[in-house]
Amino acid sequence: EKITKSATYTNEDLLTLEKKYETTLNEIGKTANAHTLIRDLAHLKAFYLNKPTDALELLNDFMETPRLEAKNQAYLKLELANIYLFTGDIWEASLLYSQVDKAFKQDQLGETAKFFNAKISFYTGDFDWAKAQLDVLKASTSKLIANDAMKLSITITDNIGIDTTKAPLLIFAQADLYAYQNKTQEALALLDSLEKTFPFHVILDDVLFKKYEIYYKQQNIPKAITYLEQIEKNYAYDILIDDALYNLALIYDYDLKNKEKAAEYYKKIMFEHQGSIFTVDARKRYREIQQSNSPTNTIFENNTN
Repeated sequence: EKITKSATYTNEDLLTLEKKYETTLNEIGKTANAHTLIRDLAHLKAFYLNKPTDALELLNDFMETPRLEAKNQAYLKLELANIYLFTGDIWEASLLYSQVDKAFKQDQLGETAKFFNAKISFYTGDFDWAKAQLDVLKASTSKLIANDAMKLSITITDNIGIDTTKAPLLIFAQADLYAYQNKTQEALALLDSLEKTFPFHVILDDVLFKKYEIYYKQQNIPKAITYLEQIEKNYAYDILIDDALYNLALIYDYDLKNKEKAAEYYKKIMFEHQGSIFTVDARKRYREIQQSNSPTNTIFENNTN
């Protein structure tokens, strides 16, 4: 929870967690029932400990486990594909995503795979095909997938209009891939070049949000906040505003432990962005904070509906 809900973890925390996973697996055995532990450990190794080769070996070995159910194997394939994408083996990743998509077409699992394949098309500059896939996913039963698909589709639409050069979007797509692969300096260099070369372009809110994600992952909380605040100030009517507000709320809530400030952002989402995917969670957390504070604390109002 310390790792998934905040950026205040150390490398020692990561190594300790890795050891706990490995100890548990040694105790219970790498049977088919251990698929979730294997997947989580592989993710930790690849994306947090920079051990993608170990992660790939772990997953590929486990895929041969007897009595592994098809759906659980597909979840492992998804993680395998994610790690291949992380290492730069884009087409191996795409092949695995396609296999999962085909096998689970009417399932959220298949939709997740389709979304990642659309992202690969985005990364490689095939924006028309990416948008076609994303537009299908906007009808997903998963609100999260539908929301992510809609936002990326809008980003593409805004940037490939008749009078718009594709150059900024191509640069941003490459920066996005670099960020996914933890190639932080390369990603930031491209994002900086976008801000300097296209200072008034519609893609700049995406640039700011991507910078927030990078600095947050680096645990540079003050700098991460500045990029979200820039979106709040300068792009209040754009598609990423609710993402910015919600992430500001989470930072103040879980990283900085400033519950009153967090409540302000949760409240803003509730009342100013009622159609947001984050509204339900914002209302729930707002009420939890409200209940834990003194009734005389005037920051809270009785009506939170």
